Amino acid sequence: MIADRQSQGSASALRVRLHRMPYGMTTLAAILAVVLSYPGTVQAVSVPIDPDTGWSGYFAWDDGLGQIDDISLVAYDYDWVETDWSIALAEAGYMTLVTAYDGYWPGDEFALYVDGGHVPWTLEYHDADGFYHGEHDHLTLSAGSHSITFYVTAVAPGTGGMGAAVAEFSPVVPEPATVALLGIGALVLVRRRR
Repeated sequence: MIADRQSQGSASALRVRLHRMPYGMTTLAAILAVVLSYPGTVQAVSVPIDPDTGWSGYFAWDDGLGQIDDISLVAYDYDWVETDWSIALAEAGYMTLVTAYDGYWPGDEFALYVDGGHVPWTLEYHDADGFYHGEHDHLTLSAGSHSITFYVTAVAPGTGGMGAAVAEFSPVVPEPATVALLGIGALVLVRRRR
């Protein structure tokens, strides 16, 4: 949604400038404006989460309630397209902890979304300074690719709807059934060798 709004805004800016360009450039700009204004042509960049090490860092928003606008990662410099994280798993597993917490202005709150669906926090609280903490322990993920993001559900007063917070994703632990199957496989191999 954010990428679509940005692409439409960029296309409008291009259309306004068309009359000032030479003919060849006008044609190129017109084609670019049409491409950018078509919904879905600008693909959002997902910040990858390494299943073995997890991820921690900052995320930010600048337009009040709704999906976050930016995830801090130096390798990605297109602020308006970094709205989610992605993780690819070869086998099912779970993160022991996913957390989002504020430490800048008391009053901001967040919701967790995985693969487009809301996942309730298992623990929500405000610390002694009034900062919000949302935590989800044991976030189960099937094998395959997943997207994770946060939505801002409350903004601190006096911030103009802008803010930043911290996100942490623990490494992925294989599901017990997967570990059991690996153990059984190892026993079979040991027995065959004898």
